[in-house]
Amino acid sequence: MYAADGTLLAFNENYRTKIWPALADFIKVGLKFEDIVRETIARDVWGATNVDVETLVVEALARHREVPSLHEIECPDGRCIQQRKRATSDGGVVAIYADITDLRRREADIAEAQERHRRLLETLPDGVAIHSGGKFA
Repeated sequence: MYAADGTLLAFNENYRTKIWPALADFIKVGLKFEDIVRETIARDVWGATNVDVETLVVEALARHREVPSLHEIECPDGRCIQQRKRATSDGGVVAIYADITDLRRREADIAEAQERHRRLLETLPDGVAIHSGGKFA
């Protein structure tokens, strides 16, 4: 939870150790959101090499203020983090982070299986019809 001025007011331990383990020694109550963003860039947590730092900071600060929001962060270590933000009544921001890596992998597996089935059906020499629930699908 962030105050209206961007100060980190509270977080649970998973935010530090599971979502941002590379920042676990840095994140603490009282930091400004901008300082966390800058440290994230400095430690290359987002894999944002060869990107203008100031542009990245400005974009992250804008996303932080534009609430409600839903954003996915692809980490260089292969994780995918979903970030949801909402405004508080006093102008602050509440952020909820979830590691959705397994979900994205399962979605990719399903898409791959669907593509294999599509290719199989397209290569069959005979016509194929699917009948389900009394209807042709």
